[in-house]
Amino acid sequence: MDDEPLFKFNRFKVIWIGRFFCAVMLFLMGAFFVNQIGILFQQPDIIKTNFPLNLVFQFGMICGYILALKKEKAGSIIILIFSILFLWTLGIPKMFLFFFVILISPIYFFAYHWFRESRGVSGE
Repeated sequence: MDDEPLFKFNRFKVIWIGRFFCAVMLFLMGAFFVNQIGILFQQPDIIKTNFPLNLVFQFGMICGYILALKKEKAGSIIILIFSILFLWTLGIPKMFLFFFVILISPIYFFAYHWFRESRGVSGE
């Protein structure tokens, strides 16, 4: 009775739910990125005066979401690093909710893999 898990996870469902989160955030952050690039094309003097470094970090997050669709752990680490840098460059102090929304899929993947590894279950 003690060895029975509290929740029975189906690995296939969990991985696809996590990939769905990644795809949604990929489209949302991609749309935001395209909007910001459009603003740069309309006002090219912004780049001459001050290069928007947050776009580089946002592109890194987008690449992390793409990588997380195939390699969950590596993509999650990249998303975590670039989201911290992205929010740091924005300079908005009360962005905890936005930070949590950005990290939903990496937290999901990390939690699932940590749970499987802590229970000693090998890859299926």
